[in-house]
Amino acid sequence: VVLPKLSIITNTSLDHKDLLGDSLDLITKEKAGIIKRNTPILVGQSNESTHIIKNQAIKLNAPFFLTNRHKFKSDLKGNYQVKNISTAVTAVEILNRLNYKISPSAIRNGLFNVRRNTGLRGRWDILSIKPFVVCDVAHNIDAFHNILSELNLYKGKKHIILGFSKDKDYNSILDILPRNYRYYICGSKNQRVINPQILSTSFKKRNLIYKIFKFSSDAYQSLIEDSNKNDLILITGSTFIVSDILFFLDK
Repeated sequence: VVLPKLSIITNTSLDHKDLLGDSLDLITKEKAGIIKRNTPILVGQSNESTHIIKNQAIKLNAPFFLTNRHKFKSDLKGNYQVKNISTAVTAVEILNRLNYKISPSAIRNGLFNVRRNTGLRGRWDILSIKPFVVCDVAHNIDAFHNILSELNLYKGKKHIILGFSKDKDYNSILDILPRNYRYYICGSKNQRVINPQILSTSFKKRNLIYKIFKFSSDAYQSLIEDSNKNDLILITGSTFIVSDILFFLDK
């Protein structure tokens, strides 16, 4: 049994419903299971179900904390990372109350070198500037709200290479996709990714403009040849789709 110094629930959203439950309350209740007696619990992003976590913390005499907003810079791109950075810094503050001695300079140095220290890829991961090419492993509705907010900051034509795992609620995601973007539906060698031909029927129902490709690398090569330097290309929808493109580009 793991006995942590601090437990962290970064957020709760409608994801992994096959494992955690089909409602936000059920998912939150499941995630609250990590809370240990007399051990602080930190919630990164609160919502209408956070009271479930707080009530469980009270039952287990676990000090309950919400994230404080902080303004630290990081090598992680994407405005949505501000929330994650704030959670990380708040966690350090709590640990320092427990007699850890993590200095502000150590925090700044760590946040400036997340990618180098951890090898993290696929979170608003910028691959090219002209055209602007970025990949993000967003695969649930909350994550797509975040990346659509990012996309709204960019002018020029937007091309979205995407595919989804079979167990994801991709229909909810498709409901919020802008109709003025161009979509490139692709599959993967990983069998968990839905066949793009099957997925295309859901795009057609929503009058989204799309093309079908066997793999993300095929869509990428086609786009690089046809796009201009002011276009934006995003690869997203699945960890497998992003992994495929990173493997292709790293060869």
